Amino acid sequence: MECCRNVLLPLVYEEANRQLQKGGAKSTISIADVVAYSLNRIPPLFIAREAEWEAHRQLFPQRMGEKIAEVVYQGILQARKPRLESVTPLSTGELLTPMLSLLRLRELLKKPQMTWSELPQTLETCLLGINRSSGTPSIKMVVTRKEETEQLASSADYEDYLLPATMKMVHGIEQLVHRLSVSRLETLPPKLAPYARLIRVDEVVAVALNCLPPMYATTDQGLKRLRYHSRMQIGSQIAEVVTRAVITIGQEASKNFAVPPLLFQKIRQERQEGITRVNWMLKRKDITWENSHSMILEAIDRLRLTGELDWQRITPVAENG
Repeated sequence: MECCRNVLLPLVYEEANRQLQKGGAKSTISIADVVAYSLNRIPPLFIAREAEWEAHRQLFPQRMGEKIAEVVYQGILQARKPRLESVTPLSTGELLTPMLSLLRLRELLKKPQMTWSELPQTLETCLLGINRSSGTPSIKMVVTRKEETEQLASSADYEDYLLPATMKMVHGIEQLVHRLSVSRLETLPPKLAPYARLIRVDEVVAVALNCLPPMYATTDQGLKRLRYHSRMQIGSQIAEVVTRAVITIGQEASKNFAVPPLLFQKIRQERQEGITRVNWMLKRKDITWENSHSMILEAIDRLRLTGELDWQRITPVAENG
């Protein structure tokens, strides 16, 4: 999920990276396998609020540092063992998130550090470059550029945001918990119904996942095993846990009408604005984060192959430029 994350994830990743570099094994061992193994052996702490994320990021290295280092060491030993079966990477369908979409767009547009807010400008540069290389006259129009008045998310925020997609790792039951949470929020008890707009699905999912065992996977086989285990061992509990999570967040909302910022909320806003501007550029209304890669690739290929694409610039240019 975009605004719900296990606060231990970046801490475990940093420790795994440190140990692998120290041992000289980084090139031969999958850090994602080490991280998944480690996270599955530490009680999770999912966070959905920005303030809580920052607080726990500062406290947990002191509280959990030794435990994390020990589990990561065991994870590295496990990763060194030869696999007894062939492995299949997780499918794109399992991995598809806004984070993975941004990574794929970075690769497509050849800008490794691109943020969501930079997507429209980067796409414009790409399309203009194709026009110049093909000899097609650039589209010139006077456009008032939107002023950037809000502070953008930092590069450190983006590193944390993209980490699961970078490692191609998923939580085996997160999607199920999310679906159940959405369903429960659509049928709130009468006492909580007045506070529906204050009960956010990301917060419900975070509370629920903290009551369930961690289930991180990096391969198709591992994901299937975890999901089978969840059905056999905790299948009947998941719906009950989600219901309790809804009540917990609902009761809190009934006492506090202030809605704190969600984790990575700035990045989500940048994504929404960036996709909106890309729709405007390409004169479409159907581009979403889910299909952004295929839609932008289609536009690039059309311009490159035919020299014709009906699009408009987001940066102002002189009419005689």
